Amino acid sequence: MCKKAFFSSHPSVFPIRRKSAGKKQELHFDDFFGVMAGLGFEEALIHRIDRKCNTANGHMQHVAEYTRVICSIMGYDPEQTHRISCAALLHDIGKLEIPESILFDPGRLNEEAFAQIRFHSPLGSQILSQWDGPVFQLAAEVALQHHERIDGSGYLGLRREEISLPAKIVAVADVFDALTAERPYKQSWDFDTAFSYIQKNRDIHFDAKVVEKFVRNRAAIHQVYHAIHTGT
Repeated sequence: MCKKAFFSSHPSVFPIRRKSAGKKQELHFDDFFGVMAGLGFEEALIHRIDRKCNTANGHMQHVAEYTRVICSIMGYDPEQTHRISCAALLHDIGKLEIPESILFDPGRLNEEAFAQIRFHSPLGSQILSQWDGPVFQLAAEVALQHHERIDGSGYLGLRREEISLPAKIVAVADVFDALTAERPYKQSWDFDTAFSYIQKNRDIHFDAKVVEKFVRNRAAIHQVYHAIHTGT
């Protein structure tokens, strides 16, 4: 489906417009509204994204912060880290078009509902690809691929080198924060249990090199975890 046809069939998405982004400033991901405004999003849209996509008390900025730390560990320069972290912040934007009755359902989803949840990845990519600039190009790629698995059992069936490295990084950050957060359908996991899950799924769900860096820098990951869960 071409871009114009896609957005014409999704009228609540098509009118989205981005203001011209101003001078880039240092990002503090705990200030969700400030960061989104800095990227050029209008206030009304930020409220929609926060309500529908930013679940579990700040999941989007938590993923961005874990991503920032992992990128630093892996040796990305500040500009690359900035872009990938911003892409991580936008990874779930496709949930704008998923019904709230499904997003916030405390029960087990049926096959039809889960199929709609899976659609948030390509939908998010198409939403982001309507905007120009390296951050949004990267964000579109990450939105599309962040539920892929190294063994090819993810949403799209991509595997190993078919998945971009930024998406592999965001996948680890996304799952780790999801595991350690309480959701309507599950209790939160403690740090050690979630950390062990990431480690055990090396080269199955997650990229081996990303997991290696993640595991070797446990203290840095725990520092982010502690800040998220204590507010300090």
